[in-house]
Amino acid sequence: MELLEDKLDDISLTAWEESIATDNEPTFTKMIEFLQRRARILETISINRPHHNQMKSVSQSSALKRPSQPCVSTNAATEALPKAFPLCPACEKQKHSLYDCPAFNSLDPKNRLKVITQKKLCSNCFRSDHFARTCRSKYSCKQCSKRHHSMIHPGPYELNSTITEDNTASRSSIAVTANPGPSNVLTVVSSGPNDGPSSTKAVFQSASVLLTTVVVIVVDAYGQEHVARALLDTGSQPNAISERLCQQLHLSRRSVNVPIAGVDGAVTSAKHEVTAKVRSRVSNFREVLDFQVLRKVTSDTPSVPFNVAELKLPDDLILADPDFGTPRRVDWCCSLLLFLAEWPVPSPKSSVRRNRIWMNCDESREHSQQPTATCHAATVVPVDELLQRFWQIEDVSGSSYSVDEQKCEDFYQETVSRDPSGRYVVRMPKHPECDQMISESKTNALRRLKWLDNRLEKDEELKTQYHAFMDEYISLGHMVPALDDNENSSTSCYLPHHPVVKQSSTTTKVRVVFDSSAKTSTGHSLNDALLVRPVVQHDILDIHLRFRMVMIAVVADAEKMYRQVLMHRADRSLQTILWPPSSSGSVQAYELCTVTYGLAPSSFLATRTLLQLVEDHGSEFPKASKALRKNVYVDDFICGENTIKDAIQLRTELTELLQKGGFRFRKWCSNSLPVLAGLPQSSVKFGPDETIKTLGISWEPEADVFKFYTTIVIDNQTPTKRTIFQLSLNCMTLSESYHPS
Repeated sequence: MELLEDKLDDISLTAWEESIATDNEPTFTKMIEFLQRRARILETISINRPHHNQMKSVSQSSALKRPSQPCVSTNAATEALPKAFPLCPACEKQKHSLYDCPAFNSLDPKNRLKVITQKKLCSNCFRSDHFARTCRSKYSCKQCSKRHHSMIHPGPYELNSTITEDNTASRSSIAVTANPGPSNVLTVVSSGPNDGPSSTKAVFQSASVLLTTVVVIVVDAYGQEHVARALLDTGSQPNAISERLCQQLHLSRRSVNVPIAGVDGAVTSAKHEVTAKVRSRVSNFREVLDFQVLRKVTSDTPSVPFNVAELKLPDDLILADPDFGTPRRVDWCCSLLLFLAEWPVPSPKSSVRRNRIWMNCDESREHSQQPTATCHAATVVPVDELLQRFWQIEDVSGSSYSVDEQKCEDFYQETVSRDPSGRYVVRMPKHPECDQMISESKTNALRRLKWLDNRLEKDEELKTQYHAFMDEYISLGHMVPALDDNENSSTSCYLPHHPVVKQSSTTTKVRVVFDSSAKTSTGHSLNDALLVRPVVQHDILDIHLRFRMVMIAVVADAEKMYRQVLMHRADRSLQTILWPPSSSGSVQAYELCTVTYGLAPSSFLATRTLLQLVEDHGSEFPKASKALRKNVYVDDFICGENTIKDAIQLRTELTELLQKGGFRFRKWCSNSLPVLAGLPQSSVKFGPDETIKTLGISWEPEADVFKFYTTIVIDNQTPTKRTIFQLSLNCMTLSESYHPS
């Protein structure tokens, strides 16, 4: 009924009030009967006296007529008489509305409120026949949505006198501290007559809300403490942590699938969950919490900066977030349950009363299905920031490295050096807590060596090739006996090793791979203690496409590319292995002196060194430097030129440039024999109708075509459903076996 009353015009509302004047209990049915009766009367007046149809409410009430009534329209127009106003209560000189009074508009909100109170006007609509308590206007203050007019809303420098329903002074005392400037801050503390402070709130003039943040200590997987900023969200059920902080702490993840619902029903999913220890910086509070891992918890808080010093807070006040006025990153979000963990619970229903606000919380553990966690914290991202993000996404000129990848690149540039022969010497890009992550590993290396001996004893050919590979390692100086002090050093890491057999290889069919993923006594491997490597070479599909755009193809392979890059002496102890040499037969400890297969950054160190060679000497060899930048994938070179002369020049420049860094190309191949003229026979790989594998595909140089091999057999039998289905499966297998990207 109240909603319908708000929709009535003044005359119809007066008629309704008169009809129920003697009725103590007006009902909804009586309201409908009145509206139908009123609609019939107004329709009759509209038909018989169209020139009196001046009120908009008549046309609105016609929507309530019965379906059987005909729809009557008129195009007659009359001139409306000027509206008569009583004497203005503010200036008491002219007949105009209070909104248009210059004297009233020139007053500040405080004095406007005094005028409204003295004249006994409604503080919501400025009329004189009622008060705000019974005001039927549907409008409220545009600033705070309370039942008073926007013109008397207290400004940022005014005392916030609360507007009560009967326009009397509030019983609560309110203190306001203003921060002048473009983004004013109000700190409002109200207190009732019988209890202490009931609420504290900071409000921006730009309608932004200051969220509650704290700075706490978070412990990572290795026991190291980190400072993190948290948002105390009373509208959140789960604890959430950002992907950035989770990677920084190196926390062990558990796979989950938790849907998280937010404002306006927006739903995201947390795929991982972690556990971390948090503690306060200023108190004895500490707790072990479970966190849902999200890409980003929220945007920077607060949205606009302000000067905290102008709030004039007490000097002895210890702030949970000392720099809460500066927009900064939020690392994790605290749920409501952590709030209640510090509050005494007065009843079994977990109801807590604080400052006249009732809160009810119960942590239920019994669910028949996966619950949906809710997080109601919301922030508004400024439009200019969204535009900035858009241009950052479209920008392709900047670096696409992650934080760890950029650290790896910066570390390489700072530590790379060269020995007197021109070979490059590199360092391992280690994690800051590498020493704590790597511990005793010799026991596992011995156990794996015994397993390897048993395997080699069962295969004499494999044993011969394995020993030959290791003897070559020693003869080339790529591994040397470890010193006694390094062998017993706590920083040494022993790597197990095993053979990998590749029968299709034309040079080395047995390779030794060093297992840097083997766990040490701390549960971490050497790869865990090394930084993530960035990719510095072009995509393999781009290299293939450029290869087919030239007339003369040139293909080669870098000989022992990883082992041409030396490892610094300070990091060789992390590449210690156990091996019984053929000369003595007893197990000895050796240090690998070069970049080693299997380590996480090995591919980066080798390929980045190749690019460093181009940076150092590329100006002397323009063709070779351009080709090495764009057409090398790991140790395979696949490029070409449009003429034989240019192809020969490219081959010559490549050979000379690589020699300056200690590298050498072998297995030269081309679809034009003159390009290979002058090369040693051992460095050439070319034969009639020979097919070579390059970057995962088979290429026949003489015919200059790609070939694909399959086991599909098509016979001349009558096709059946079974044979067609088998042929389809074989074709699918072929398409899956070759995918250059």
